[in-house]
Amino acid sequence: MPARGTRQAGTAPGGWESAWPHLCLMGAPLFWSGNMIFGRVLAGAVPPFTLSLIRWIVATLVLFLAVRLAEGRTTWPARAAWGPIAVMAATSVATFTPLVYISLHFVGSVEASLIQSSTPVFALFIARLTAGERLTWGKGLGSLLTILGVAVIVSHGEPARLLALHWDLGDLIMLLAALLWAVSTVAARHVAGRATPLSATFHSAWLGLPMLLPAAAWELARGASIHPTPVALVGVAYVSIFPSALAFLAWNYGVARIGAGRAAVFNNLLPLFTAVWAVLLLGEPLSWAQALGGALILGGVSLGGTVRTEAGATLAPARRPGPGAFLWLPVVKANQPVQNGRETD
Repeated sequence: MPARGTRQAGTAPGGWESAWPHLCLMGAPLFWSGNMIFGRVLAGAVPPFTLSLIRWIVATLVLFLAVRLAEGRTTWPARAAWGPIAVMAATSVATFTPLVYISLHFVGSVEASLIQSSTPVFALFIARLTAGERLTWGKGLGSLLTILGVAVIVSHGEPARLLALHWDLGDLIMLLAALLWAVSTVAARHVAGRATPLSATFHSAWLGLPMLLPAAAWELARGASIHPTPVALVGVAYVSIFPSALAFLAWNYGVARIGAGRAAVFNNLLPLFTAVWAVLLLGEPLSWAQALGGALILGGVSLGGTVRTEAGATLAPARRPGPGAFLWLPVVKANQPVQNGRETD
C-alpha cells in the first residue's frame, strides 16, 4: 500500500498538478494573440523591422536566462543542427516577425490571426516535399478545407475578387508570413534530438539579430520614426517578453506533460483569443466571411494538420528536472517509454 502523500506510477495527477499543463497550453496562444493586438496598436508607433529587432534583443536575453536556469549552462547544439537553426533564424526571426507587423498595417488582427492559422497545412506540404511525408486522405481533405477557408477570408466572401486577383496587400503579406513560419516549423523538426527546444530557440534568436539589423537601420535611415508613447512602451515590452519567450516556455511545458498530439488542438485558440481581444479592445468588426473562413481553417487544421514524427518516437525530457523544473522542455527520443509526460526509469 503506498504511503500517504505519494501517488502510484501511472495514476492521473490531481488538482493543480493536472490543471497546470492545460493552463499553460491555454496561456501560450493567449500570449500570441496579444502579439496580434499590440502589433496592430504599434503599427503607427514603431517601424516593423525596428520593432522586430527590439523584440528579439529582449527575447534573446530572456531566453539566455531561461537556458542558464533550466539547463545549468549555455549548451551548443550538435554540428548537424546548425543548418536547421539558421533556417529557423532566417524565417521565424528575421522575416516572419516583421512581415506580421507589416501586414498589420493593412489588415485587422483578427484577419491576420485567421490566415496564420493555416500554417500547419503549409507545413504538411513542405514536409511532403522535403521529407517525403505521406499525405493521407484526412490530411488532404483538411488541406482543402484550410485553403478554402483562406480563400473565403482573402476574398471577403466574394469569389469574383479571387478570379480578378483583387487581393489585399496585407492578406498576401500574411500568407507569406504563414508560409515562412511553416518552413521554420519543418526546420525545427530536424533539430529534434540534436538540441533541446529551448536551446534551439535561443540560438535561432541571437542568430537572427544580425539579419534584422540592416533592415532596421535602413528603415530608420529613410526617416521612419519611433513614437515612445506610454502605450507603445507597454506594447514593446509585451511583444518582447510574452509571445517571444514566455509563450514558448509555457507551450513546451504543456507539451512535455500531456504530449504533442493532445496539445496541438490548443493552437486553435489563437484566432479565438485574438477575435475576443480585437472586438473588445480595438473595436474591430467580425465579418461573416472571417467567421466562415476561420471555421473552415480550424476544421481543416484539426482534421489534417498534425505532422507525424518518426516511427516509435515519443516525447521525453532531455534531462531530469533541476532547480529550473518549471522550464523543463521535451526533445524527441526514439523508443523511449513515457508515462504521464515523464520519462520512465
